[in-house]
Amino acid sequence: MSKNYSKINVIELVSLCKKKDANAQKAIFDRYSPHVLTICRRYAGSEQDAEDLFIDGFARAFERIETFYSNTGAEFYSWLKTVVINNCLNTIKTNNQRQFFIVDGPLEEIVDNEEVDLFEDDFLPEQLTSAMQKLSPLTRTVFNMYAIDGFSCKEISTRMETSEDTVKTCLSKARKSLQKILLENRKV
Repeated sequence: MSKNYSKINVIELVSLCKKKDANAQKAIFDRYSPHVLTICRRYAGSEQDAEDLFIDGFARAFERIETFYSNTGAEFYSWLKTVVINNCLNTIKTNNQRQFFIVDGPLEEIVDNEEVDLFEDDFLPEQLTSAMQKLSPLTRTVFNMYAIDGFSCKEISTRMETSEDTVKTCLSKARKSLQKILLENRKV
């Protein structure tokens, strides 16, 4: 009699994945793929890039599954999310090495405009994701890390190996650009 992998708890699935069980890997993939794809779409500049990050993120997670330890399994999604975000950051940084940290204009020139609240207004998540994909790689990445994944400016500057002023400038630019894009889309 074959196992129904979709009903197995996360701890047992992880244990089976550590033994290279392909059915357990598929069960984890099926269970978490919508969440992982959403993360990748936020960091990617296009749907194709998101799909590449998605596949690579799961590959990295399965390569590193030995590093996950838990008695309850409750932390698995957080661990997976961290692996995927780190993969996204490394890929973006590698692919955009030269242009990644170019920021136009000093921080003082950027005015914070409060016309649209990006999270409390009536925008669908897909609208925000689509708007975010129009941002530059650095601006999109910093916005994701700060506004969605909850990193502080200091943590972002450390992880991105840039100054806190650059992070703050990117956040301001992201907010301003997203407001403009979302307002333009609303008028259509």
